[in-house]
Amino acid sequence: MKLMNTDAMTFHACVYKVMEDTNWEIRYQGLDSLHGLFTKMDVAFQTKWLSLLSHLGPVFSTFVACLWDKEENVRSKALALIRTIGMLHLRSAFRCWEAYFLTASDRQRRPLVNLMIQLNSMFPDWQVLQWESLLEALEAKLPNTAASRDILDEYARPSVDMTLLSTTGVDDESKDKQQQQGDSKLNKNALTDRKQKSALKMADDNNYTAMDDNGDDEGDSNEKMESRNTKVLMMTLALQMLSNHLSIDLVQISRLKLLLVVHMGFQNCQRYNVSGEWIVDFGIMHVQTDDPVSSAMLTSCTRGLKKVMDSFSPLPAETVATMAPDVLERNKLKLAENSSPGVHFIDVALKLFNSGVDLTALNHIIIKSWLEIILIVVYKHNILDRNYEHSIVGCMKQIIDLITKEIGEENKLVILEILKCLLRQSDHLTAMVLSKQILALGKLMTKCGKRTSEPVFLKAKQFLKCAFLRFAVAGLFVLIFKNQTVSNANNNDVDLFYVLGTVIDPEDIVPDEDQNHVVYLLDQPVRDVLDKLLKQQMDRKSFSTVLHNMSRYVETVHSHPYPESVLNDYADFLNLIVKYTADWRRSDWNINSLFTMSSLLLLEHPYHFQILLPSMHVLFRHGIRHCSVIPECIVNLLASYSTIATIPGTPSDNIFVETILEEIRIGLTIKQKLHKDTLLILLQLVFWDCEDEYRQWYTSIENTYIGELPAGRRRQPYFANKLTGLLEPMVNFLKSSSNADQFTKKDFKAYNTVSHILLWMCNKNKDNLYQILHMLKLDETSHCLQFLNWLILCMLKNQSDALLEIMDDAQDVMTELLVQIFSSIQINFDQPDPGFSYSASGEALVLCFLILKTWTLLNLRTLHTTTLHGLNSKNNKPSFWVTVWPSINRLLCSIDPSTLNMLSDMETNLKSCSNDQQKNKIMNTDGILQDDDDDKDYSLIPLADLKLQAERVRRMFNIPPIEVPAITLIDHLYLELKDIMRLQSATSNYQDHWNTAAASTSSGFSF
Repeated sequence: MKLMNTDAMTFHACVYKVMEDTNWEIRYQGLDSLHGLFTKMDVAFQTKWLSLLSHLGPVFSTFVACLWDKEENVRSKALALIRTIGMLHLRSAFRCWEAYFLTASDRQRRPLVNLMIQLNSMFPDWQVLQWESLLEALEAKLPNTAASRDILDEYARPSVDMTLLSTTGVDDESKDKQQQQGDSKLNKNALTDRKQKSALKMADDNNYTAMDDNGDDEGDSNEKMESRNTKVLMMTLALQMLSNHLSIDLVQISRLKLLLVVHMGFQNCQRYNVSGEWIVDFGIMHVQTDDPVSSAMLTSCTRGLKKVMDSFSPLPAETVATMAPDVLERNKLKLAENSSPGVHFIDVALKLFNSGVDLTALNHIIIKSWLEIILIVVYKHNILDRNYEHSIVGCMKQIIDLITKEIGEENKLVILEILKCLLRQSDHLTAMVLSKQILALGKLMTKCGKRTSEPVFLKAKQFLKCAFLRFAVAGLFVLIFKNQTVSNANNNDVDLFYVLGTVIDPEDIVPDEDQNHVVYLLDQPVRDVLDKLLKQQMDRKSFSTVLHNMSRYVETVHSHPYPESVLNDYADFLNLIVKYTADWRRSDWNINSLFTMSSLLLLEHPYHFQILLPSMHVLFRHGIRHCSVIPECIVNLLASYSTIATIPGTPSDNIFVETILEEIRIGLTIKQKLHKDTLLILLQLVFWDCEDEYRQWYTSIENTYIGELPAGRRRQPYFANKLTGLLEPMVNFLKSSSNADQFTKKDFKAYNTVSHILLWMCNKNKDNLYQILHMLKLDETSHCLQFLNWLILCMLKNQSDALLEIMDDAQDVMTELLVQIFSSIQINFDQPDPGFSYSASGEALVLCFLILKTWTLLNLRTLHTTTLHGLNSKNNKPSFWVTVWPSINRLLCSIDPSTLNMLSDMETNLKSCSNDQQKNKIMNTDGILQDDDDDKDYSLIPLADLKLQAERVRRMFNIPPIEVPAITLIDHLYLELKDIMRLQSATSNYQDHWNTAAASTSSGFSF
């Protein structure tokens, strides 16, 4: 010690010469001297040589460094010797280390702290450095802005590594004093870099440092970088010592916590005292991924925090002894559990995922460490504390979102383990994020596809199975079906029903102690909806979504077999649905999914038809009358019933077919009873079932549910033989006008479909046409004409020549009807009525002219057909036009010619320029020239203009007209008929029933 007091550099050089010799035997022997030096240090020695203890620090470092010597013999002897050192002498050696630590520069501290970390890792119980010294070193160079602070600092972002807004409660004066003492010791005893290298062996820097030393680097930036690297090592040492349960008080823990959040990059960090308890508060986190030292500090703190959170030790006896009796009683079963310093850092761990940091931008090691910290928190700590609930839920949501990102399989497995532990620890917390978990894992499994043997897929499947079993009776599947929107049903990201079918195995049983019978997990989704849907407060859109997804589950995952109890519950559920939705609007919900599900259950459980059919019938009628229906879903029910038709006890007639026919009959008779959209769909279903060209549509749907028919067996139509009762309602429907305010495209389709159904019935049995014609009454003039237009145009459209010939035979009756109308109609041409177009007479007149065109096409078609087949046309009938034209001509001749003439500019000029009062001659409508009286004021038509007009008319008869395809003419007549129907609806207030005197004498067509 005297030598050291005289020349410490020489002493260090001697130690270095021995312990760095290339001959391992010399190093081996030198260990004895070093061991003897530190085993002879007692209290008196330390007191005497207190000022020189810092010089012994590098010597002890040399001794400790031999534990990692490259020679096995040296390592073994160093380990044996250090174990023989008593605790008293060890504390003396550590005091030398501490003294050296306080006086060393940042460059000298790096290898020293590195050795401390390694030695504490080998001997966790050894306090290699006192907490106070370590914390003061970490707090050095951090600004204390509580005393003086510029107001602009509140609005400017501080530097990440220097963020410390306040350290309220710390004795600033004491800290300044200690810092001054440390600086004086540093000036007195610090060694130069050259002396230090000659005094001890430099240990290699581990991966906690972010930058290697360069002997040529100089300046403040290099010193700052050295200081930051050293602090990385000091934080590593501090967290390692804390994880090893070295004695520390709560004040020191709060100081360390503040340092931790500051160095990790949290903003707005502060420490304050509340009622004697130190609180550390901090804001969001800011990560500097482009700064290697910041990344190194974050990695070090994250690893150290993980050790702290994972470190537990038995409860001290004094802690148990000081427990209150009631607390002791409550914790009797927990006394064997461990305590952990990590309880003070739970909020830090949770804040890592609640700071809005882009986790995908971080490296794999940091993400894995963060996830492992959360796993430790969930698995080993008390997460049921209400204070942590919000943070845990937010943290779990971020982690769940992370699992669908590209973070590597290892990290995904850690996340799955976190979810599994949360499920095991708390049903309450799991339920708050379970829907998000299912969606995320569903995406994961869907993305894996056929790679079902991958660890991530298997672990995700295992978790979902556990979750389904845990929450099966708590309304889980109602929640799942509610969140799986119909718009996402075909989403490629997640196939919910593939996931359900993959996760749930047929042998999975729901653990429910309240039930005495076995409930299979496959049945539970349907049970869940039947039992809980109507009891929950849910908007109507979500209500429909749940029903849709339940139907899809039955269709794609589990269609049979269901126990009889489920079928009974389903029947009751349908009856309740009808009552529950009785006052809902058509647009509020979608009933079609229940049609599809009902058809599937009936198809797969045919011998339970007595349970299912009555309620299905009630639902079907309710859907037709009060809901929007889809044709395909109705066909599903029709097809499913056909599969049970041969089972004894089933009704002979398809109850769904009978219901459709009954509702059509009501809809055609009382138009307000059935919505026009539904009526059109039902009419189309009947028509498509009858027409051969549309039956393929039926067949494609039926083959999906009941399979293809055997070879040689033809499909049996549902409606073809049951339409007789609809004959009269359909005729009356075509005769009547629409009661709506506007004749829409759907109304036109409905009338057109009815006319096609009638045409099909007449083609099938011509007696139906005769029966229809006898139903027409001449006293219903406009209604009769309207019906004939619909029927004849339909015949022309479909080229029903046989029926057209029958209609042509009724030409005498048709001409008689038209002659009566043209002869009896009264029009006041002297005082024109602006509302004539909206009157019954106007409607009849318009329909008459339309039937003239329609009948003309009919005559042309029949004439073409007879000529084509080489038959002689019937000459015993007078020409249609010869019979009708006189009555039309009389009507036209009753028009005053003056109301048809228009005064032209040329005529006005001629009249004004005429100086003589010559009598002008005009031509009347009969083509006779007459002298005009002087007292009459007729419009003048120049003779030249009259001749020009006559030439134009003559050329019209000389030049043949353009031939227009018949189909084009028919379509044009359909448009005219549509306009007439539209006019009827728009002017219903002007319409009057118009009866002719002649019509009362006839009751129908006769042949």
